[in-house]
Amino acid sequence: MRVDSGRYASRLRAYAESVLCLRGWAGSILASTWLVAGCSYDYSCDDDVLACEQGEAFEIVDDCDADEPLILTVLETDTMEPLGDDRWPVIHHGAQGGIHFDLTMEVEGLDPAHEQIQLTMDAIECARTDCSDEVTLGERLLYAGEEQLEEEGDDDDVRLPSVVLLLEDDPSGRGELRVDVLDACGREASLVHRVSG
Repeated sequence: MRVDSGRYASRLRAYAESVLCLRGWAGSILASTWLVAGCSYDYSCDDDVLACEQGEAFEIVDDCDADEPLILTVLETDTMEPLGDDRWPVIHHGAQGGIHFDLTMEVEGLDPAHEQIQLTMDAIECARTDCSDEVTLGERLLYAGEEQLEEEGDDDDVRLPSVVLLLEDDPSGRGELRVDVLDACGREASLVHRVSG
């Protein structure tokens, strides 16, 4: 079974275009050229575990020995502490005007023989006080494997460091951060972090 990535393709293409922009090492002459060309590289992607790219999709396998449920924990990368109760993750503002979260994922129970995960993130803000309408602030799909995952303690515990979620605007009110993980064995874990505003 192929893991579907179509839902996020357009947004990821936009992220990739920003990553492909020229970097600011060539001096002020080139800098003025970038402004004219409208090229706006987002330097927050320099800190991302996959440079804001999607990574390689994987197949769900049938030969998994792991049967325990996955456990997902989301941490602030700056402090390596779990997200604070009833507040948004720390909002980072880049020099180029970009806004993002910088998060680290811990996954317990991963099969050591199949260290691959699919991660989806959605930052949603309520457009009305009663949350009858929602606005998507940012969303991302990525795939990570052995090259990105770091072992933590037991062989079946891993950490995915510095996952950047680019945002369209500052979260300021009620909403939630939704995070879902799927492993190569087809097991899932979810976390919904709610902010009451």
